Amino acid sequence: MLCWALLLLSVGASLAVCPRDPGSRAAPRTPGDGGFKISISGDPARYVSQSVYVVSIQGPQPFRRFTLVVDSSPSDGSEASPQRVGSYQLFGDDPSTTFNPDCFNTVSETRDNPKSEVQVMWTAPATASGCVVLRAMVFVDEYHWYADDGQLSRTICELTEQTQEPTAPEECCACDQAKYKFIFEGLWSNVTHPKDFPFSLWLTHFSDVIGGSHSRNFTVWREGDIASNALRQLAEWGSVGAMEQELRLKSKGLKTLIKAAGLWYPNVNSNTSSSFRVDRSKHLLSLVSM
Repeated sequence: MLCWALLLLSVGASLAVCPRDPGSRAAPRTPGDGGFKISISGDPARYVSQSVYVVSIQGPQPFRRFTLVVDSSPSDGSEASPQRVGSYQLFGDDPSTTFNPDCFNTVSETRDNPKSEVQVMWTAPATASGCVVLRAMVFVDEYHWYADDGQLSRTICELTEQTQEPTAPEECCACDQAKYKFIFEGLWSNVTHPKDFPFSLWLTHFSDVIGGSHSRNFTVWREGDIASNALRQLAEWGSVGAMEQELRLKSKGLKTLIKAAGLWYPNVNSNTSSSFRVDRSKHLLSLVSM
């Protein structure tokens, strides 16, 4: 009976909600959000399952500590699994964030030093997961810390066929052409993406980036369709030669054929870039890399 009691206590402790107060030395929680907020890249009204978003905590003044969690909404009082609420990933080149060793699916600071913003990646949960809520605690000093109130709590629900509103494509009304520059930045390491990360670091790379600015009826690939042989070669081997030939054969729908050098070890987490032009009829962009 004693063993069963200890087992139940252990399970109960693992399911308890992670405490997010800064400790007994701090004053009581300051009401409101203090101007701090949780932001999600693109400011989506709803999330797309399995998509990756950049989640950040920002505010009007520096803060020293923080805790960022994600929970199911409505919450049943226990910590939810990544399958239900998604999972956080850290940026490999950001030394200010770490996973909280005492809490599940929780990110905290590595050092108690002033910071103006922190960012992590959040992979949205699987289809049919419903709504989740992102909550944050921000610690400014022993007398000012905020948690959960206002914009430090953000609920976001899944985008489904039932919730997606049909939108008619907007016609571009630009009077002239414009020139843009895109930057492809590698964010791949055994810290940000530990699953199946190559044992041999020299194998890590991103292939050359290829694509183009194009008209609305031009496609490089379409969901549900069979990939072209050129796209298959790029996806399987990282070879862009056949894809370049395919794009040149369809050049009537292109404004700019875009190519940028790949990122190879030891520079996988650097960046590569290229410029392209758009005009009124060819203002969409498609890029591919392996």
